[in-house]
Amino acid sequence: MPRWLFAVLVLAVLQLLLWVFARSLRFLWGDTRRRWLTVAVFVAGDGLSLLAFSRLFPPLFIAQAWLLALLWLWFMAAVAGFVLYRCAKPFAPRMATTALRVFLPTAFAALFAWGFFNANSTVVRHYAVALDKPMAQPLRIGVATDLHLDSGFFFGARELDRLAALFAAERVDMILLPGDIINDRPDAFYAEGMAPHLQALRAPLGVFGTLGNHEFYGDADENARALREGGVQVLRDAVAVVADRVVVVGRDDDTNSARPSLAALLKDVRRDLPVLVLDHRPSEILANVQTPMDIQLSGHAHNGQVFPANFIVRALYRLHYGHEQIDSKEIFVSSGYGFWGVPLRLGSRSEVFVIDVTGRKD
Repeated sequence: MPRWLFAVLVLAVLQLLLWVFARSLRFLWGDTRRRWLTVAVFVAGDGLSLLAFSRLFPPLFIAQAWLLALLWLWFMAAVAGFVLYRCAKPFAPRMATTALRVFLPTAFAALFAWGFFNANSTVVRHYAVALDKPMAQPLRIGVATDLHLDSGFFFGARELDRLAALFAAERVDMILLPGDIINDRPDAFYAEGMAPHLQALRAPLGVFGTLGNHEFYGDADENARALREGGVQVLRDAVAVVADRVVVVGRDDDTNSARPSLAALLKDVRRDLPVLVLDHRPSEILANVQTPMDIQLSGHAHNGQVFPANFIVRALYRLHYGHEQIDSKEIFVSSGYGFWGVPLRLGSRSEVFVIDVTGRKD
């Protein structure tokens, strides 16, 4: 989507959210004639958004994400409150008005708490797949996508330690990180000394990662270097044969328009071993299943992160979330371990995958 069109859509949605918020404030204030309050809300909200889109001060982009997220939570609370108010008003108008004044901030706080919990309480989702290939022993894979490592205040060293503990408890054989590990730039990664915490991710067959769109929004080479310092074997359109047991293929995100096709990468791949492909975006699934790969591991879509964006990503991708077998190939798309922008998830959860892979006993 062109940047200008994205900006227009965001600003259009923002006008609705600002209008509902301003009307709600005037209602809570008890005087709907305070039009200056509406003007102040629109000037502040639109001013922040226009400055954010100008990119003059990068932190304002995150501030805009916070603004949109909080206004959206308020909008959902206001819609629910309005419906209840309209149902109750004919029977008890005074009580309905008082109840709505209590309901609005309470529902907003409840939605925020629920969203914060979903973003910060990780679930481990287990899967088992059987490949039509000889495997001397099973393989247990730990998968964590979309960490978006940034300021440790939200997502940093503490979450890396928690991830290391999760995978250690699951006794995984290898750990795969399919992109968006670093959020745009590695400044916070270095400033907060995250490398030793990333190095805490350990598995007998190693830790492998690839670059997502957010690594390319910054300096891809610089981000890859930071990840390698953290002990991650970064595969940039590369193939690795691991311990003569499994093939791991890492693709650059398709932000890199010069990346080779998966078919070209797998032209000479060992087909007697399980072939695992790390492809950050699930945008080429139908092409990928025509190659000799066995399992694709993706993220990017966050399962929408905040409702109703899950319906948008569902329309964009053949598989936007979960697991599906397509043409005998196993496709996995995770909602991600971290989050983008704001520590909120509604309609999705922070998660990691643990996948048990077995084969034929020839």
